[in-house]
Amino acid sequence: MRRSAKAVVIQNLDYSLISLRSYTQKALPAGLATVSSNGREFTSNRFVFRKNKYEMAQDATSRYYAKITILGSSQPYSVEVTVYQEKRIWNGERSSFKVVSESSYLARKVAADFNTELTKRREDPNIIDDFRVF
Repeated sequence: MRRSAKAVVIQNLDYSLISLRSYTQKALPAGLATVSSNGREFTSNRFVFRKNKYEMAQDATSRYYAKITILGSSQPYSVEVTVYQEKRIWNGERSSFKVVSESSYLARKVAADFNTELTKRREDPNIIDDFRVF
């Protein structure tokens, strides 16, 4: 599998696969569009980035989508974030979208959002381990 030069990889994530899936869905800009059959590749809805915010790409001629992939067969996992830019291409009377580039800036932004979701996890998932009698 070819890895992108503009992708951001977050390594050594000592979380369960189920937790990473949950955090990934929350970190996707404009919400979840698709999940691969193996449950490790998540694609966002199409969006535009304006005024430091993600907005749904209603009728935009240029739009983005993010792909977050969970890598590794066991803990610790790695997460790869790639953001693709699409442009509208006219074919006579019909139009379609074509991927024209990747955005390293938005990939870093989405990766930062993912890290934020990791820090917002349940305050103390190991509450039994930290229980003190006195």
